[in-house]
Amino acid sequence: MTSPLLTQDEIEELDASVVAALDARDNSGLNVIGYGELSIALGYPANDPRVVCKPTAPYTPAELDDYIQVMSQYLEALAVTGVDVVPTSLMSVERGDHLVGYQVQPRLDPDSLADKILAAAQPDAEHPFLVALADIVGSLSDRVSIDSQVSNWSWDGATATSIDVGTPFFWDEHGAPIYDVKPLFRAIPAPLRTFAMSDVGKLLERYKQPRNVAADVVAMLGRIGLDQWVQPALVAFNDGLQLDTPIAEAEAHAIMEADLKAMPRLKKLQRVERAWVTIARRRRYNYFVQPTTY
Repeated sequence: MTSPLLTQDEIEELDASVVAALDARDNSGLNVIGYGELSIALGYPANDPRVVCKPTAPYTPAELDDYIQVMSQYLEALAVTGVDVVPTSLMSVERGDHLVGYQVQPRLDPDSLADKILAAAQPDAEHPFLVALADIVGSLSDRVSIDSQVSNWSWDGATATSIDVGTPFFWDEHGAPIYDVKPLFRAIPAPLRTFAMSDVGKLLERYKQPRNVAADVVAMLGRIGLDQWVQPALVAFNDGLQLDTPIAEAEAHAIMEADLKAMPRLKKLQRVERAWVTIARRRRYNYFVQPTTY
C-alpha cells in the first residue's frame, strides 16, 4: 500500500461527518461518489474532492490488523499477476469501542472510468478496454481474482486499472478464503449471519475460475445499463480466454437476475438490524444502508 494521502486530522474530520450522517440518516453533508452493495465511496474535501475514501466495517484492533495484512498481501498478489491498482492507502480512526478503516485513493477523472468510456463508445468486441480486461481475467488463478464490475475500473487508453480492492478475492494454498467477511455481516441480524456468510462464500468460490469472472463481467454490464455491450463483451471474453465452453448470453442474464433478487433482500435485512440496534439497543448503526445500485 502507498503512503497516506491524508493527515490523521483530515481522516478524523471526515469520520466525524460520517458519524453525523449515520446518526441523522442523512447523507446530504457528504460528497457521495458512489455506492457498492455494502460500501460507500466519499469525496474529500466534500466541496472540492482530491481523494476518494471508502470506510470499512467496524473492526476490533485485532481484526483491523488482520485486514491490513490481508490487503497488503492481496495488493502484492495482484501486482505479481499483472493487475494495475490505483494507489491505495489504509488509515483508521477510533469510533467508540472499535476502529474503522478508510481506504484512501486519489480521485480520478470521472470520464476515465470504464463504464463512462464504454457508454460513450460504439459497441465493439475489439474495444481496447475489453481486450485488456479479457487479458487480465485470463491471467487470474484459483488464488487471486478481481472485482468484476467495469465501473470499478479506469482506462487511460493503454492500461486498465482497478479502483476497488476493498474486498480481497484471495485464497490460501488450501483454497480457503484469506479475507474474513464476518465484520461485514454484522450489518444484518445475528441469527442470519451464518447463512448469509455461507451464501457469500459460495459466490466468492465462483471467482476462482476466470470463466466465471468473465461471465460476471458480462452480467454486470447488463446490470448497470450497458446492455449494448453484452454481445461484444461475450465475443471478447470467449475469444480472449479461448473457452472450451463459451459463455452464453442466457448464462450472464441468469447471473444478473439472481443478483437483482438477492441484493434488495440484503437491504431489507440491514434495515431490520438498524432498527434493532438504534431503537431497541439505543446504539449507533455503523453501516450505510445505500439505495440499491441496480
